[in-house]
Amino acid sequence: MGTRNLTQVIQNGEVKVKQYGQWDGYPDGAGKTIVEFLNDKFTEESYRAKQNFEIFSFAVGRIKQLDEKEWKKYMKEIDAKYKEDTKDIKIDKDNHSFGSSYYDTFYPSTTRNTGYNILQCIFDGRVDKVCLFSDDNEDLLIEYSYSVNLDNKTLTAYKGAIHEDNALKIFSFAEKPIDLDDFYKTFSPYQVEQENEQMMS
Repeated sequence: MGTRNLTQVIQNGEVKVKQYGQWDGYPDGAGKTIVEFLNDKFTEESYRAKQNFEIFSFAVGRIKQLDEKEWKKYMKEIDAKYKEDTKDIKIDKDNHSFGSSYYDTFYPSTTRNTGYNILQCIFDGRVDKVCLFSDDNEDLLIEYSYSVNLDNKTLTAYKGAIHEDNALKIFSFAEKPIDLDDFYKTFSPYQVEQENEQMMS
């Protein structure tokens, strides 16, 4: 379902990743996936929590943030690489699924399909360059946002774009896992409103 969302990662007081997602941005989609990722990888109850956090932090630290000009150049390089990689492969030109899968798999930060899954992609070492998504003119289009702060091990949930006025609640994953029921309750008034709008449309 097309529910526009943002996933942000903060490290050393700076925004390192701000990934746009086109799909499943609602709390029991993107939100649930992010909470489960944090709980599974980093809380004290999880296996290898310390090592997982260290490798994820290292992976975030090595990501290069590109400006708009650098990003356009990078995309041209990727497009050229795609053409080179697929020149000897028979691909149905009317079927774009292969091309989409290529970018999703090898360059996840370049596609809107990645969205909240960017966290797992970073953990897997598949992200080395990002362009910090600028939502200055997109505020009304972003329905949910999630910000992971590695400095204090917190997750901030937003209804809308990432602005202080849109912040709903801050959840800590420093010790105990984030409680999913508590997480859902934070959004419950908005989910009811959204469901009513969908029924009337």
